[in-house]
Parts: sequence; C-alpha cells; structure tokens
Amino acid sequence: MFERYTRAARDVVFSAQQEASRFRAQQIEVEHLLLALVRDTTVKRIIGESSVEDIRDDLLNLLGPYSNEPELRDIRLGKSAKMALAYAAAEADRLDHEHIGSEHLLLGLLNVERGDAASLLNKSGLTLAAVRAEIESLLPKDKKVKAPVRSWFSSCYLSLLGRFSSRGDEEMMFLHRWANLVGRGKHEKAFKLLDSFLAGGGDNRIGRIRAYASHGAVVVLTIGDLPSARKYCEQSLSVNPDDMTSLLFMATVLDRQGARTEAKQYALHCYQFAAARNDSLSRNMLDALDKRFSHLGPFR
Repeated sequence: MFERYTRAARDVVFSAQQEASRFRAQQIEVEHLLLALVRDTTVKRIIGESSVEDIRDDLLNLLGPYSNEPELRDIRLGKSAKMALAYAAAEADRLDHEHIGSEHLLLGLLNVERGDAASLLNKSGLTLAAVRAEIESLLPKDKKVKAPVRSWFSSCYLSLLGRFSSRGDEEMMFLHRWANLVGRGKHEKAFKLLDSFLAGGGDNRIGRIRAYASHGAVVVLTIGDLPSARKYCEQSLSVNPDDMTSLLFMATVLDRQGARTEAKQYALHCYQFAAARNDSLSRNMLDALDKRFSHLGPFR
C-alpha cells in the first residue's frame, strides 16, 4: 500500500499511529494524521509556523486526555484516514507525481469531509484550492500542472461518482482516481488501477467485477485496445452472463477482430435477453444491435 510513499510520508503515517495510541484511540483517524503532519518540514513551509501551532493546540483540545507513553498494540487505519490516503494518491496522480509525499497527504486531508481535520485547516485559512496552488507554485516551471482534460472519458466517469455515491469508501476512492486518470489520458495507469481493484481480495471481488469490468471494456474499446476490451468483457460475463453491456461489447470486439460467427452469437444472446425485457434501456439496446450488426443478418 505504501510503495509510492516517500520516507517523510511514511514517517507521518507511523507517527499518526503513535498519536492514536497515546490518545487510546481504537483506530487512526484524520485528526491523528493531521497531528503528525504538522510536524513535517514541507507541511510547515506550506501552511506557516503560526498556523501549525494553532492547529496543534486545537487538536490537543479536541482529542482529549493524552499519554506520553504509547500503547504497544496494532492500531489500524479508520475510514476517514483511509479516505485521506486515497485522496492523497489521487492528488499525486493529478500532479503527475510518481511519489506520494507529505504535501499530498495534506491535500488528502483537505478532501475529507468526515472528521475535524479539514475544518481545522479551513479555520486557519487553508482551503483545498489555496494549498493546491501553493504546492504547484513550488514545482519547477517545466512541471506545472495543466488543466484537466474534460474529455468524454472524464465526463462519463465523473457521472459514475454520482451514480455510485452510496458505495463504500474504497469504491468511491477507486472511482475518484479512475475518473482522474482516464480523464487526463493516463490510460496505462488507469487500467493498472482497475486490474488491481478487480483482483482485490475479500468477499466483494465478484461484486466489483460485476459493477466495473464492463465499464473498463467501454473505455478500452473506445481507445481501440481490443484485447483488453475482450478481457474485461470476459471477466464481466464470467459473473453475469446476461449483462447486456458486456454482451454488446464482446460482440463488437469479436466483429472487429473478424470473428463474425462468434460475434453474431453474442449479439443474438444480447438481443434475446433485451427483447425479453420491457424498459427503455432494453429498447435502446435493441436499436443499437440492429444498427451496429445489420451486416450479420436480421435478429428479429
């Protein structure tokens, strides 16, 4: 998880664990991350010494009784801290940085509405936009961040963020990073992220494939990567054989690869499934099949 982290960023996470232990917390939350972060040299330069002292005082008052001796126990990241780290990775991607440093962790905290870290930073006049601008001003002139490309890809996947807003934190963070990378044309990084997410362990692996593999197929097919599109379609169909989107795009891939007999089989399966339903999505699918595969023969 911390392969991209600089030594300073790793030190912050370790120190946050120590702070959570001293406050006898059950988990590491954003407040513990912030308490560790305000000791970092880079962060002090970004937010100023006076703000650092004010934030630290507010945190100590907020978190309650403090022990100088940390407990010797394993304390895991809480939901708010996990979200902050995921947002930090997304901010590093936005800046096109391979590493994740303490400056990205600061941006990650400012993205998280849960908890008090962002509000304490805002109270000191530190907004997400202002800190982003300050960090970008520290970059070499040839490394300035370009405005994000508002392509079809970014529009599509930013809309997914809204549709899946009820999903778990990990899925929301995945969608956030995915939208960012695809929208900026970082396709190789985007699909490494998708592959890692789909291969993740746990009981929800099938649910992840069911929800997201077909969306991967849509994007790679649009950019002309037929083998990868076929891979995502096969993944999706392995857990949901009647997924109309995956059937449609598998037929499209096979047709473009010249395997017309197989393409027709998938298109026919899709057509039969759509015809058995009576909703607007199915009717649109029937029209798309008639137009896209008219050269394969009638389906009606």
